[in-house]
Amino acid sequence: MSDFATLMMGLLVVAGVAGGAHANDCSRQATAAIADNPRLYAETPQFHAVGIPEATHGAPDTETIAIWQAGEAQWSHDAAMIRSGAVSIVLHRDAAEICLRSPSPHAYGGFGAQIAAAESWLAVLESKSGRVYLYNLDQPTRLQEKVFDSGAQSLAMTEDNLLIGSSQGIRILVLDDRSREAADVPPAPDASVFSGRMAMQNGLLVWANPAPGQNDGLPTGFGRVDVFRKADGKWRWEQRLVPEESSDQEAFGSSCCVDLRDGRVVIRGTDGTFEFTRGGGQWRQAVEETR
Repeated sequence: MSDFATLMMGLLVVAGVAGGAHANDCSRQATAAIADNPRLYAETPQFHAVGIPEATHGAPDTETIAIWQAGEAQWSHDAAMIRSGAVSIVLHRDAAEICLRSPSPHAYGGFGAQIAAAESWLAVLESKSGRVYLYNLDQPTRLQEKVFDSGAQSLAMTEDNLLIGSSQGIRILVLDDRSREAADVPPAPDASVFSGRMAMQNGLLVWANPAPGQNDGLPTGFGRVDVFRKADGKWRWEQRLVPEESSDQEAFGSSCCVDLRDGRVVIRGTDGTFEFTRGGGQWRQAVEETR
């Protein structure tokens, strides 16, 4: 058995023995979680993962619950963690399940509030702290790395990069070489929401954000989709995309998906599907919205 397989089996044993029923709860809660929020689900050819930010682990006066174990190293906590969160990971090659928890758990921490994955990489956002942790499931000696300390609100991943959105803009990290200086994309002018979807391809980056909300959760303005372009080694805001006709522009930036396809921007959301192309120095809606 490989070192990685041995480690994974150790994780399962620790979760099952120390956590009791909580190991099974992880997979059960995962099924319920993705029904409500597709951003909690990520899949690669190697594994699929589900964020469970509402997960509670442990009970008062129970045994210590292992958070993560790598050889002799172990992070653990011995008290109940109300809504501390978790991520359920299933390895495709042997169907082994890992119940991953925060390395620094705290009540209402929201670990797993968003996840992103590519190849063997998994990024996890913890909503209370705004921290982002990066895991390489192919490297058991370097399982966990904190790559963003506070304030993160959104995640995305390409084959080569991790994108982290916050009120400071977007930070772009190189997955295979994080010793390289990260690229920083400044926020769009007058932007006030930073929790939406991101996509990047060939020197273009798109960030779709919902409208600001009131205390009752209702939007107070229009959602927005912004395009950024990389030129001369720097990222700059280029344009805000606006649909020509939409019955609900508040929903425009609340899109479930934003994609870049060979220089075209495709946005799918509750108010239809929109496609934008660039010509004459401006982005324009290319096709009529479809439902």
